[in-house]
Amino acid sequence: MLDVIGIDSRKFRREHGDKSFESVLGIAVRTRDFHSFRENYEKIFEEIFQELGIEKEYSVYCYNDLKDHPKCWEIINKFVEKISKHIYKTHVFYSMFSSKKFSEVKVYGRLAKEQKLKLSKPTRTYKEFVIKHLTNMFPIVCAWRLTKKFNSKNIQFHLDAFSGHTCEAYEELQEGNYKTVIYTSGDCLNPLISTADLLIALLDKRLEESNKLLNYNNIRPALKELGEDVLAFPISNTHLSKITPLEKKPVTIEKFLLRPVFWVFKGDDLMDSGVLKRSKTYRNLLDVVSTKGGCVKLFSKKDAEYLKKEDHGVFFDSEGERIVNNYAKIGKKLIKEKIDLYVESE
Repeated sequence: MLDVIGIDSRKFRREHGDKSFESVLGIAVRTRDFHSFRENYEKIFEEIFQELGIEKEYSVYCYNDLKDHPKCWEIINKFVEKISKHIYKTHVFYSMFSSKKFSEVKVYGRLAKEQKLKLSKPTRTYKEFVIKHLTNMFPIVCAWRLTKKFNSKNIQFHLDAFSGHTCEAYEELQEGNYKTVIYTSGDCLNPLISTADLLIALLDKRLEESNKLLNYNNIRPALKELGEDVLAFPISNTHLSKITPLEKKPVTIEKFLLRPVFWVFKGDDLMDSGVLKRSKTYRNLLDVVSTKGGCVKLFSKKDAEYLKKEDHGVFFDSEGERIVNNYAKIGKKLIKEKIDLYVESE
């Protein structure tokens, strides 16, 4: 049986007067039995919501679902306490760079070398590097860091979706043949990624409340429920050659998405994609998919080559349906669904 590791990440920021500290914080939650973990995850949330007299809306919860609830931290604290015995290991990653030796980070070195270009901006400040590249790529960086410890035959990674330009860490993970499954909105679909997301939120809050820095010595005490099974790894200057963007070639996640994919076709709808993703309708779609298995992605033309017959085409209007039908005519037939199925009745 494969060990499964679910990874999520997000920005970490602290302000001290006129100074600020920017980092990326990632957590990898490892289990020996994914199916058993999922069963216990769902059972624990059922118990917590019953204890607190709260109606349970979703199968999988992310921090964004809970952050505005008056009992948010009570729910998360109870969850971490109960789920801890079902976690085999928790790996915590955080970026920590020093500008003492080099004041900036070199980027796109392969592009400049292969095309004999003199880049107008061949370096980035550490802050620019963290915000514009590392934050978006951190799930893959965390997974790559763990490949140094595991055999590819024994591990499967479940990653929250990432984006950015290719780097050596991404390429090495591909070349190592590690079994990798990617989830868009993974913290709403996958119980391991959800647990990582909730642990990140809790760690951030506890460090802030105790006025502690984000470093090795403070991480394990802040996640006391997990005991000795918390392992912390800084991502530092020694890793820069592996994690800086090499060329302006976007990483590809589509072929690693968990199938089936529920592709959302907006059609003529001019709705902003961000507004759509934050809507109750989209959240309902995610919840249904979390129980069926699969993931959800807004469709764009570049996704056409990744359409598969087991995938679904979720459309808003007649134009969206027309696009789904047109793809069927060229052999890319999807299971059609109207978005109305996921609209909450008044």
